[in-house]
Amino acid sequence: MAVKSRMQADYVFATFASILAWALDRGLTDANPCKNPGKLNRSERAECIWAQADEEALFAIAPERIRLAYMLAAWTGQRQGDLLSLMWSAYDGTHIRLRQNKTKRRVVIPVASPLKAVLD
Repeated sequence: MAVKSRMQADYVFATFASILAWALDRGLTDANPCKNPGKLNRSERAECIWAQADEEALFAIAPERIRLAYMLAAWTGQRQGDLLSLMWSAYDGTHIRLRQNKTKRRVVIPVASPLKAVLD
């Protein structure tokens, strides 16, 4: 399984370790050989962070709709689907109010000045 997906292998192994820990706590097994297994997947997300120069390069060539989409994503942290369904009426000048599709939670996001400048 780890050859195909290290993350999936970590998840399956951790799930199995939890099941064995549950059984050990209840005296249904004598040991948990999966205790503290470590991880196979080592993701480095540092290269995914955009620097100021990356933003400037995007803004230099991108049309207005792409700049707006980028600013909404960067300054709200919302999922793509939530941003795609966002209506202008969700913005009141200081906050964005929306209901997240995945969690069904209503969230109120204060609008920081860089995003406010773009939205206004």
